[in-house]
Amino acid sequence: MWSPGADRLDRANLSRFMRFLREETGNADLNSYAPLYRFSVEQPARFWTLVWDFVGIRGSGEREPVLDPGEQMAEARWFPGVSLNFAQNLLRFDDERIAIRWHGAGEDRDTLTYAQLQRRVAALAAALRAEGLDAGDRIVSRLPHTPDALVAMLACASLGAIWFACPPGLSAADEAALMERMSPSRTLAAD
Repeated sequence: MWSPGADRLDRANLSRFMRFLREETGNADLNSYAPLYRFSVEQPARFWTLVWDFVGIRGSGEREPVLDPGEQMAEARWFPGVSLNFAQNLLRFDDERIAIRWHGAGEDRDTLTYAQLQRRVAALAAALRAEGLDAGDRIVSRLPHTPDALVAMLACASLGAIWFACPPGLSAADEAALMERMSPSRTLAAD
């Protein structure tokens, strides 16, 4: 059975996270999965606040309380006083590392760096804003699953618009019904 070498284990995100936790908490016991799990269960607010910091999540609002448990587990709300925009978090890098590696049917291949992705999203967001797209507007897409569709989704999300990708093979009648349900907000169809 394969197991990773010491160097690979040392570079793993989980290992990096445990080092971060040891530094932040002063708890030297957080050096393997079992104590990490115990910490996450016994101190969930502290644990998830540290996950937030380690990952570098961007958001606005108050992080306290960390958890509003609700009456049942399905009603739990994490960081209920915080607003997030996942586009802001996904587009926070602006460098030459590969952000997207795409393989389509046949020979179709594409890669985008974080810098390229950020520029393409910004350009499309500016064009959509110029067309009057605003937070809360709804966008229904019939784009194939390509980097262009991801760029369009991130551009819409960066403006606070709601993005929905139609599933492949959706009938015209089902698409019309979907568009009707997306009202009353102004709806732009990306084709």
